[in-house]
Amino acid sequence: MMTEAELKIMKVIWEKGTIKASDLYKIMEKKTNWNKNTSYTMIKKCVEKGYVERIEPGFYCKALISENKVFHNILNNFFDNSVINFFQTFITKENLSESEISKLKEIVDKMDD
Repeated sequence: MMTEAELKIMKVIWEKGTIKASDLYKIMEKKTNWNKNTSYTMIKKCVEKGYVERIEPGFYCKALISENKVFHNILNNFFDNSVINFFQTFITKENLSESEISKLKEIVDKMDD
């Protein structure tokens, strides 16, 4: 299972594509205030878990797992592979505006087309 810290690293890699580890560290320093050692430790863990490929020369990082696959793993592991269970967990009238509710209704209505 991907940790929150690993997910932070992965989000940057998914956004930037293949990225030099030193550039990734600088981004993480700004986003999270992680020091160099923390960033490189998290990169190393992502490599060890098979989420990231280390490309030499120059220590580039390339995602080996897609953002979509991570979402589907979360859906499967925490919500019994049910999109309905996922949405019921996060969507309530209390935390959605009327415009957000309307947008969700539009999305569902478009599925019928």
